[in-house]
Amino acid sequence: MAEDYASAVAALDALVSQTPRGKRDGAAWAQSFAALRACAQALDLPERYADLRVVHVAGTKGKGSVCAMVESILRCTGRRTGMYTSPHLLDVRERIRIDGQPVSEEQFAKRFWHCWHTIKDAAPEGGVPALFRFLTLVAMHTFAEQGVDATVLEVGLGGRLDATNIVPAPTVCGVATIGFDHMELLGHTLSAIATEKAGILKPGVPAYTVPQEKEAMEALQRVADAVQAPLHVAKPLESYLRDPEVGGGSFHGVPIGLQGNHQRVNASLAVSLCHAWEERNGTSTASATRRCQLLAAGVLPREYEEGLRQASWPGRSQVVQESEDITYYLDGAHTAESMDACAQWFADATSQVREAEDEARVHERWMVFYCKKDRDPARLLAPLASRLRARQVDVQRALFVAPDSSVTTLTTPSASMKTPTSTWERHLQATWEILRDKHPPPPPPKVPWPVEDRQNTTHSAVVPSVAMAMEWIRNYPVQGRPPTHLQVLVTGSLYLVGDALRVLRKGRPL
Repeated sequence: MAEDYASAVAALDALVSQTPRGKRDGAAWAQSFAALRACAQALDLPERYADLRVVHVAGTKGKGSVCAMVESILRCTGRRTGMYTSPHLLDVRERIRIDGQPVSEEQFAKRFWHCWHTIKDAAPEGGVPALFRFLTLVAMHTFAEQGVDATVLEVGLGGRLDATNIVPAPTVCGVATIGFDHMELLGHTLSAIATEKAGILKPGVPAYTVPQEKEAMEALQRVADAVQAPLHVAKPLESYLRDPEVGGGSFHGVPIGLQGNHQRVNASLAVSLCHAWEERNGTSTASATRRCQLLAAGVLPREYEEGLRQASWPGRSQVVQESEDITYYLDGAHTAESMDACAQWFADATSQVREAEDEARVHERWMVFYCKKDRDPARLLAPLASRLRARQVDVQRALFVAPDSSVTTLTTPSASMKTPTSTWERHLQATWEILRDKHPPPPPPKVPWPVEDRQNTTHSAVVPSVAMAMEWIRNYPVQGRPPTHLQVLVTGSLYLVGDALRVLRKGRPL
């Protein structure tokens, strides 16, 4: 078999677990984590952990955004960075980045096959670990070989038994906002979930978090005290002053790359993590010393401001204008808390556009939604609907469609527009209709759906594929109607968001 990138992806596809998370054995999860150490040893990783100088980030929502901002800030200070995140949207190489860019296909294949053969030779009976664990090893091997100055690791699930937690002594740890998710593995209370996520805290390693619910904060502090990890709450972003080199003054209202008020909370955590990282690793230069002195005085260094401004994280609070008439608002929110934050962001972003445009133009807000079958759609859609209604933002039409991508495969999805719909999408539609009936928006112009279906309503429809849904949207503003601007929210699933981006980018990588 050729050991190129395509064959590496095919081999990875075979490592994807087909067991639903809710059916997985917690004891087996712990056993797999223990076995991972032997694989890391075979790759000589334990001897290189200290050189990786890791920023380790857990949390329920926002941890990926925090990682993206940490990476961007450290890169703007002149450091060479490595970042490992999950899941990917279009290409598995997105998970492993050097200096903000996905590794090349050649680099990925080279590191992949080295790890594959080394682990197989060391443990021929056990074989290689499952996909996420194996990619974690590939990422850390890649960062070690590339000689990065700083490594940013996003926890995949939980923290205590997550593959990224094999690093025994990171430089600094962070915990983003904690909420209810993956309860079948992490527990059914905030305290239990927070305890699992606090499993990344290490003795003597500084840790930072954001304001949390009381139950979650108490659990974090309890674990921190037990392992003797100093735990701090990140200073609010708005409390900083700007660097005199960029004019000084308050940082309040200064825009950053990731949109939404919730991202400013994430940014505050990113700043604290970078400050701690520099204090522990980076004061060997005059510029690093100056930054640490400014931060201690409550001033945000210009490099930090630039890093926050440049930070991007596709599929999270992302705006893509497909044409003059259609703007997509993409956010992979998939918990009740993140759906509320998503609604706040969508209301803010669309209202700003509406105020700036010609009043003669018709504005319609649409939604494309999907969530996995192990989630309660009412728990996700209710806070979205409630928040939008409170902001007087009406969703005139909603499309419900299953993504082509799946957690069970890495293969490129088919662009077929003939995928049969399922009863699950109908259930999502019915849930939305119940919520909509409680707060009915003004009826949209009576333009029929492109395909007749007696189960579709004036306000919602189930569509066979993401490509077809976006084709419907693309054709809608030109059906003999007054000038119309469609503002389309795509949310509920990162896989759905990834497929939407694939259509928008016409297959081009991120």
